[in-house]
Amino acid sequence: MRMDEKNDDNKSGSSSTSAIYDSAELLSRQLELDPCYKESQMSLRCLRDNDYVRERCIVHFENYKACKSFWLRVKMKRLSGGLRPLLPPPEDREDIKRLFRETGKVPATPKG
Repeated sequence: MRMDEKNDDNKSGSSSTSAIYDSAELLSRQLELDPCYKESQMSLRCLRDNDYVRERCIVHFENYKACKSFWLRVKMKRLSGGLRPLLPPPEDREDIKRLFRETGKVPATPKG
């Protein structure tokens, strides 16, 4: 075996590792950009699992719409308060949702 053949094998191995890393990185980026990514995927999975009969997935669609509506309200609150970025970082989102459940008011930050 020539030395350059061995290097080619290593390159192909690293590309598959790279593809896995890119896939994980893509998911992380999706979650960062879209706080409703999971709800979106659940809606699509429901459609696929139910032969695209929309009536069987109404609960998933409503959940997705509620999620989008909530985060739009958070963005508007942050915009009116001069906070950037408009979408809070992923590490703050659970606290923001918790505050909303506790108070019924849409907070701009995890501290209210």
